[in-house]
Amino acid sequence: MGKIALLLLVVFLANCASGSEPHFKGRMARTATIVRYFHFVNKLTGYCLQAGSSTGYGVVENEDRAVIMPCDGGEPTQIFSNADYYGVGTEQFKDLSSGKCLTMEVDTSEVYMYDCGYYNDNQWWDMFRGW
Repeated sequence: MGKIALLLLVVFLANCASGSEPHFKGRMARTATIVRYFHFVNKLTGYCLQAGSSTGYGVVENEDRAVIMPCDGGEPTQIFSNADYYGVGTEQFKDLSSGKCLTMEVDTSEVYMYDCGYYNDNQWWDMFRGW
């Protein structure tokens, strides 16, 4: 039974590893994705990261900035989920209300919301414990 399962896994991974995209290296498709829901709360101020407009309760559009606002348990743009596709702590963070991902603008280092893309390296974040 073990050899059959291994053979099926190899065939599955071989089918997923097609393509010549340079960003594909190390990103084999996983059968299980860890997803959690949470708030980003600043340790110093106690404020929360919020997707999009500081007015709140609005529609989040591409290129809306991520802002810091007082935490509001009823504010759906302050709830994020994560997807750990690498399996090693590199994660993509998605706003629960809009489905847009935290995205870093390389030229300005600003963080904004944008459609999630598996091959968009500006949306992948490494997670480390605080210093």
